Amino acid sequence: MPNYPPSEATLSYSGSFQDGIHLTTENPLEEIWSFLALYGSEEYLREKVTDAKNKDALADYVAVRIRQAIGLREAAREATLLTSPLTLYYSVLNLTRACMAIREEILESKHHGLIFEQDPQILSCGAKVIEGTFSQYLNIAGSAGKKRVQISLLDCLSRIIEISPEYPLVAGDPSYACSVWVEASHSGKTVLHFSPDEVGGEQHFHACWELEYPGLIPFCELESSGGCKLKIKADKEPNSQQDVASLCSQILEVNLIQTVQPKWFIVRQTNPDLAWPRPAYYFAALFILGNIVRYQPELMYQVTSTHSKWDWFFRRFMVAAERFFPHLMFNWIHKTVYFFG
Repeated sequence: MPNYPPSEATLSYSGSFQDGIHLTTENPLEEIWSFLALYGSEEYLREKVTDAKNKDALADYVAVRIRQAIGLREAAREATLLTSPLTLYYSVLNLTRACMAIREEILESKHHGLIFEQDPQILSCGAKVIEGTFSQYLNIAGSAGKKRVQISLLDCLSRIIEISPEYPLVAGDPSYACSVWVEASHSGKTVLHFSPDEVGGEQHFHACWELEYPGLIPFCELESSGGCKLKIKADKEPNSQQDVASLCSQILEVNLIQTVQPKWFIVRQTNPDLAWPRPAYYFAALFILGNIVRYQPELMYQVTSTHSKWDWFFRRFMVAAERFFPHLMFNWIHKTVYFFG
């Protein structure tokens, strides 16, 4: 547990406050893809997706795309970094379309929803949001993605929670994905602790937290004892451990790797147009990397042939994308948090 000082000398709740269904497995990666493979069965889809207007059409549409996603994922695992991003992107694209069909019965999604923006520097290559699968997903997931908004590869990578510990090692700057330790006591005081190194230091945090974490404004205020801490407002204060869990799930991002430590995450906003649902950063990063290896492969070759630090980081990203994007989408279609591990 982080070495944060307690807010007050009182009995605190224990546990992570992260509710969900825990599926025990020795191999979370394969277990997630195995569960998704069940949606490749038309028979299973007709039995489970009972509220569809046309179950047969939906079952045919989803099953094919799930099977494509699984096959493309398997192909990506056999490829090098010079080709695997493109294959894994198409796996993610098909998985996203299948999940949108399950959630909203959208059976028409012909365009990617992004346009590739080339640049001589690999991290500055980007994507522009247009009409298509990506923008459809943003709208369904509750983020009104503006058309023509641009995002760079670096923008994407700096906002991905699961690679946030590795990001500063190669970028030299903190990730925008910040960890949050939640302290809650029986006396009715709940405090969110931020790491000073992740939020620009105490002075910056005090001056900018409302701009950079606007979703917390209705619920939080600065803790008077100093430090990078926010306390829950009196009228929002939870009354039980279950209330703490419900509040955290409303304002913070869950840790998909379940732990007894009460650690959550939040993505710092520096551009409101890029305040997207969590899986969107994986999608956009894979789209950009996939187009780099397709249209500017020399950029990726320069990275891999010199064994640069970004070669190491891109490989870490690919592992995280294969593991956590399907996990996030699995939770999305079930409207429930599942933990695999």
